[in-house]
Amino acid sequence: MNLTTKIIIAFFILFGKPIFAQTSSGNTNVNRLISKEWRLVSFEEEDGKFEPSPDQIGDRMKFELNHKVEYIEFSKYKVGIWRYDYRNKVLTIINDDTKEKELMKVVRITNTDLVLEYNSDGSPLKMYMAAVTNRKKR
Repeated sequence: MNLTTKIIIAFFILFGKPIFAQTSSGNTNVNRLISKEWRLVSFEEEDGKFEPSPDQIGDRMKFELNHKVEYIEFSKYKVGIWRYDYRNKVLTIINDDTKEKELMKVVRITNTDLVLEYNSDGSPLKMYMAAVTNRKKR
């Protein structure tokens, strides 16, 4: 084994695991943050924010840790699977019935807020969502 090969192997032993762990850890963190039910709050285009239309008021997405997703879009119930690309910060949803893929950039995600961006007819559209809380009445 030549010196160059030994250096490359030593590099991956020393630094490879932390690099891969960051990617895995980043995905795990986003998976945990996104795995809940979200309700649509508003949209934003170049000319500003606007409210959902009357038939979008009940739109929701419910992501599960097992990568299943249930969502209501324009008052229609849909199911599918989801995945998150940590490197590109892209959320992909694949509809079970139509096999249609929706690609959305995750602009921001916290415990309470989710902002997704996708291209709608060639122009960027941001979708603002809020976590649904299940508060018990006393």
